[in-house]
Amino acid sequence: MDGRNRVFAVNAADVPPAASGGHVIGAATAREAALASFPGGAGGAGPVAVTAGWRRLLSDLRAVYRVDFVAARPPGDWRVYVDGETAAPLFREDLRVRASAPGMAFEVSPTETAAAPCAPAAGGGLSFCASPVAVTMANLVAAPPTSLVGTQAAVYDCKGADAPTSPANVPGPCGAVASVSGAFSFPLDGTLIDKTDDFAAAMAYYHLDRHVSFLKAIDPTLPGGTARALNGSLPGLVNAYQGGAPLDNAFYSGGLDAMVFGQGATADYAYDATVIYHEFTHGVVAAWGGFHIDVDALGGLDEPAAVNEGTADALASAETGRSTIGSFITSTATPAAPFLRNMDDPGASRTCRGDGTVVTQFGASAVNGLDGEVHDDGEIWNGFYWEVYQGLKAAGVTGCGGACEAAPAIQYKAIQLSGGTSPTLNGYWKTFKSAATALFPSQPAVAAYVDCVGLRRGFDGCDRTVPVYAGERKLEYVRLRWAPFQVVVQTTGPATLQVCSALGTATTLHARAGAPVALSAIDPTTLNATVNETGNLPFTQACSGGTTTVNLTGAAATWYLLFESPSALVGSTPGYDIYRIDLPASGVTVRPAAAAPATCTYSASSLAVSPAAPSTPPRGTLSFTASGGSGTGYAWSLATNASGGSIGAATGAYTAGATGGVTDVVRVVDSLGNSATASVTVTAASAGGGGGGSGSSSSKSGCGCSSSGDASWALVLALLAVNGRRLARRRRLAR
Repeated sequence: MDGRNRVFAVNAADVPPAASGGHVIGAATAREAALASFPGGAGGAGPVAVTAGWRRLLSDLRAVYRVDFVAARPPGDWRVYVDGETAAPLFREDLRVRASAPGMAFEVSPTETAAAPCAPAAGGGLSFCASPVAVTMANLVAAPPTSLVGTQAAVYDCKGADAPTSPANVPGPCGAVASVSGAFSFPLDGTLIDKTDDFAAAMAYYHLDRHVSFLKAIDPTLPGGTARALNGSLPGLVNAYQGGAPLDNAFYSGGLDAMVFGQGATADYAYDATVIYHEFTHGVVAAWGGFHIDVDALGGLDEPAAVNEGTADALASAETGRSTIGSFITSTATPAAPFLRNMDDPGASRTCRGDGTVVTQFGASAVNGLDGEVHDDGEIWNGFYWEVYQGLKAAGVTGCGGACEAAPAIQYKAIQLSGGTSPTLNGYWKTFKSAATALFPSQPAVAAYVDCVGLRRGFDGCDRTVPVYAGERKLEYVRLRWAPFQVVVQTTGPATLQVCSALGTATTLHARAGAPVALSAIDPTTLNATVNETGNLPFTQACSGGTTTVNLTGAAATWYLLFESPSALVGSTPGYDIYRIDLPASGVTVRPAAAAPATCTYSASSLAVSPAAPSTPPRGTLSFTASGGSGTGYAWSLATNASGGSIGAATGAYTAGATGGVTDVVRVVDSLGNSATASVTVTAASAGGGGGGSGSSSSKSGCGCSSSGDASWALVLALLAVNGRRLARRRRLAR
């Protein structure tokens, strides 16, 4: 509910009608069952938090224990749900959100100043043009300052030690960073690999504190609970190793409720502000309840993780105002590149269903669209966000009372509205529109622009299916046993396809004609399910050794294909697989020509209708015109049609109906969704007129009356007869 008492139901679902089970095994048994579900019993696990609760399993609400802990082997912030009666592990996920490539920071990073990125360097990355600048370490607790401990962040230097696995041990082996003469002006590590430099700690503190302040300026409302991403002094651990070796990563750890910045083999991950902002945003999402992956009737629901990644990209750009992320990390990599991700996608090529453009995914060529890898699919969201950001900025629309751009404010509100749910790309776009409406109630053009950009980028078609056509190749990443989307193939008769996987795990391809493959009765322990399908094909074929043939027999049909591999499950071995499907040149539908995506232009001018408040007798005519708004795509309708009239949808030509003494409401909508109305007074019929249009006159054959007295005597007599009957009825009722 917002400040105007409007209620937003976001990503809502029905409460399961049936509840089953009970919390009978106890917390200790649940703890042991969760740890035992990992090979080796989750080695090096820190303290375990066990909470009794309920989890939705399709149509059932089951009593479970939620078991959370941090482990070193396998490394991760693990959450395992254990059945409250059988002690069976039901579902597990790693809550640790990791960067997908290296990163660092100064004003922004060694390859980027606040003003601009550095120039390209030989080899593909950016040059190192930035130098450290003087900054103020704000919000420190001690005065004079003695260490990097503040009210919004606290940074400790691990100096090559492994990060702790227990929240109770934070900062563990990582020590406080002392000031020197009351300042934190440490020398820069020019090698980028010194595991003892305190410069990394100063960079981490400055940018963590800066981002917390930025988000609080957007909305000072703080999430509930104990998460420290916004509520308290979030610890940051720099120069961290893992397993005694350099850690080429940075991540927010929900289990530790801390940020961990690895000292990598070639780069220090605390040296890139965009990486800090990205990973910290994951902590903000967690503080508001998290975005939860799952398995449902359509397969693996991994889009919430993609939404999380796209959101982190979006708010990473909020302070730099640039579309690129991670330029320092990729500039030190081999081969080098100028950025990790670039959100700028002017052609709207990054969509859920794709347009047939051949791109590189997982090192191979395939058609674009969803591929199942959450960082890749997150770029569908970040491309949408960046277009909204640019459009609203160009229009001069600001948020935070003028202190920030509008798009980051809407994005942060979308996090709040979606926290604790499983947002899909389609649902998150709708939530983003709700957030725009809530934040800019007097500027409907903002939400209309968001809607236009989302439609231009095909968010209304994000339904976890991806069509593939003749001669095309599609790739799909699976890590939840069941594929995150279904490949759709339209056959014109019998057709032969080729499939394989990167790792050659034991796989079943499920196929159904005419409707998506549907899962039900999912076993929460094994994720086995009852499959509504036309048929299936088991195969174990690594792409390095060839392909397996799939025969789609029968007449022309629309086939839905769903991959399943029990070994492609996070936490298992190997934990994932990547599938390839090759379509033949014949026997399947050819991809239709792609239509150019529509354009969206934000217009702050008010949409107006002329004439604004006209009147006309019954059956009179009026010609309406529109101005302002988007300036194009006007569509006319009757919001209220009391007279029985009509209006041309494209022309605005209005004709009143036969009923007089009423008001019709004419409505126009422009291409951005802005709307305006005009009220038409349809006057009461009278003996002196009532047939023609406004300003019209007529002459009856055989009548010598003037136009002002042109009345039909038959109509007058009929009206008198009607009134006489009404009077007679009233008299009878009076008796």
